[in-house]
Amino acid sequence: MVDRAHRVRLRSDFARIRLSGRRVSHPLVRLQWVSNGLPVTRFGFVVGRRVAPRAHDRNRVRRRLREIARGTLPHLPDGIDIVFIAQAGAVDASFHELYQAVGELLARSRLERRLASPERAE
Repeated sequence: MVDRAHRVRLRSDFARIRLSGRRVSHPLVRLQWVSNGLPVTRFGFVVGRRVAPRAHDRNRVRRRLREIARGTLPHLPDGIDIVFIAQAGAVDASFHELYQAVGELLARSRLERRLASPERAE
């Protein structure tokens, strides 16, 4: 779990990232990021009702994305806000598929080199 200091929580921060951030997409996840001027990297997670109508499905996708973000945090530079936005296929995707999608997005965005395979896949 990503601790509170590394979370984007304010609506105004999400709006700033959405309006002025850069983005890359994958069929499972979209990634948006912008510099935050802070000494920490922060993460935000969006899983909408259109993606998963049932709350437990949205929560499962959010938990998986949080775990992936926690694992990538040491490999990212400080001072950026990153928002993961789940796409429709994320609900049916396994942990390993989401992990690969996020690794591909981080590599394409040049925020991090391609992630190695996860140690345990759900």
